[in-house]
Amino acid sequence: MKNLLNFIPILLLALTIASCGEDDNQDDPQSPNQFEYQEETFTTQNAAMLFYENSYLDSTGMDQSEYDEEFTLILTDGDLISNDDVSLDFSLDTKQAIFLTVDLNDDSTVDALEDINLSNIEYDLTDDTEVFTNISIEIDPGNTSNTGGSIDYNGSTFVISFADTDQGTVVFNDFNIDFTTNKGTIDCTYSIMSEAVGLISGQYKGDFIVVVD
Repeated sequence: MKNLLNFIPILLLALTIASCGEDDNQDDPQSPNQFEYQEETFTTQNAAMLFYENSYLDSTGMDQSEYDEEFTLILTDGDLISNDDVSLDFSLDTKQAIFLTVDLNDDSTVDALEDINLSNIEYDLTDDTEVFTNISIEIDPGNTSNTGGSIDYNGSTFVISFADTDQGTVVFNDFNIDFTTNKGTIDCTYSIMSEAVGLISGQYKGDFIVVVD
C-alpha cells in the first residue's frame, strides 16, 4: 500500500504534463496555407486574384474595357509584387506556386469587375490550372529594382499542367473582396486529380491582392 501511495503523485504529475502538451499542440496548429502531392508539402502563404481585361474602341473611337467572367487564384510562397494593379511579379526567392483558374461563364464579359458574381460555392477548375515547384524567376525587362520577375518556364521550374483527363475543384468556404482597395480575404480548399502526379490537395486562409491583366 505504501508503494502504491508513493506512485499516485508520480502518475498525477505525468498526466498533468501530457495534458499541457496536448494544449500546446492545440494552440499552435499547422499552417493551412499549403498544398501537397506524393507526400510532399509546399507552403503558400501569399495570394492574389487575377482578373482579365479586354480593351476595345467603341463606335465613337473611345477606349473602353470589359472583363471576362473568369479568374485565377494564385497561391505562392514568395512575395507578390503588384505594379499599379495591372501586372504581377514574383519575388526572387519564390519556389512554389499554384494557379487555380475558374471560368464562371464561358465567353461572357461584364462591364465592371464588380459585376463578376463570386460567392461561397464550389467551382470547377479549367485546363489553365497549373502547379509550379522548384521555380526559377526571370527578371522582366525594364525592372530596374531586380526585386522580382516572372516564372521562368525554360529554367529549372517544374510545371504540372492540367491534362485533358484531369479534374479539379476549388471551394470558397468564406470570401470577401473590395474592388476599391483591390484587396480581399478568402478561406478555400482545393483538389486536383492529376494524371501526372496523382492527387494534389491544398488550402488557403488569409488575405489576397487583386490584379488585372
